[in-house]
Amino acid sequence: MRGSLRFASALALCLVLGTGAALARAIETARIQNPTPGAATVLRDGVVTPVTASTEFKAGDQITVESGAKMTVSFEDGSSVTLVGPSTMTFLDLSDSGRRVRLDSGVITEAKALGIALEVQTPYAESLVLQNSSAFARVVPGDKVTFQRLEGDYAKVWTPDGGFQNLGDAAYTVNVRG
Repeated sequence: MRGSLRFASALALCLVLGTGAALARAIETARIQNPTPGAATVLRDGVVTPVTASTEFKAGDQITVESGAKMTVSFEDGSSVTLVGPSTMTFLDLSDSGRRVRLDSGVITEAKALGIALEVQTPYAESLVLQNSSAFARVVPGDKVTFQRLEGDYAKVWTPDGGFQNLGDAAYTVNVRG
């Protein structure tokens, strides 16, 4: 009985430690590639600071890319999101089970997902889900949302009316005028 109790306790401890280690690995950061000084800012915990080569993004950060500027955010597995200003994007979730960002306004000229899935949400109901694919996204607030697959096999649009739909070669555009 004592041996069984020790085994059960050891097993429970391993599960707790293993879960803690998994949770510690579950959060990742995103980094900027080739920043242009003064071209972008990050809003974190109510404070706006310039984006620099050492900036690491985390869930909750909102980045703004100035008009005419271009910024690429890269992830540990080689996935990336390239924004062209004026654009604003918020990091919602950065974990090893999937990444979620919200394109509040502007253009992602290329969202590239390698391995871990990437969801690009909008302030509206539509979102783009990619895995081992790349796509374009544009949000014009109060006007329209456009997604277009650039390459790869898994690119889907989620809508509240139709659920998931494959994103073929043609652009998907929805009017969001109120």
